[in-house]
Amino acid sequence: MVGAPAIVNNILPVTLSLVNDPIPNIRFNVAKALERMIPSLAPTHKAVLDQQVKPALERLAADQDPDVRFFAAQALHRTAAFRPPCQSQERHC
Repeated sequence: MVGAPAIVNNILPVTLSLVNDPIPNIRFNVAKALERMIPSLAPTHKAVLDQQVKPALERLAADQDPDVRFFAAQALHRTAAFRPPCQSQERHC
């Protein structure tokens, strides 16, 4: 398994550069790749998830291609699974 530093420094930048690729199969594979990175990033790189991975997945979730939307939504669901429970009384977590 590749560690979080290698993902953040080497793999993630290349993957994120393909979010706007004109080929839908590339974009849905970006969503799938981001989903696979989430478990490695979640414990120690929450800011990367919130500032880079999640926005990319949200963009892909609004894609014109249904397959891209499907895989992006699946990956977004996985990001939610790695969120700590909300501690706020107001539930704005």
